[in-house]
Amino acid sequence: MLERTQLSPDRMYHSAAVMMTVLLAQPAVAFRVELLGALRRRSRHADTLGLVGRNDLGLGVTVPAHGEPAVCCLPGRAPRILVTTGAMNLLTAEQPAATPERERTRIGRGVITW
Repeated sequence: MLERTQLSPDRMYHSAAVMMTVLLAQPAVAFRVELLGALRRRSRHADTLGLVGRNDLGLGVTVPAHGEPAVCCLPGRAPRILVTTGAMNLLTAEQPAATPERERTRIGRGVITW
């Protein structure tokens, strides 16, 4: 016949503490894995934009060749402002300089959507 052994209160407390640590650590680990994946994807995205777009040093923007007019920010440590060729073709003479300034203001306020 098997004998049942009783756990001491200290041993039970230790077991409960280990279980709680494991249960609480799982979401933190999952969050970190997801965050690192997002940072890698963002970095690859920025690298790709560097290959397909040209840098307009006068405006301080990246201009990808795309017929659809769009102006947006690529967030990160060094945020990039994107202005597609479709948008550049629609802008009047004064607007190309004002458009990146609007995006820089949004970056400064932390209002970046992508």
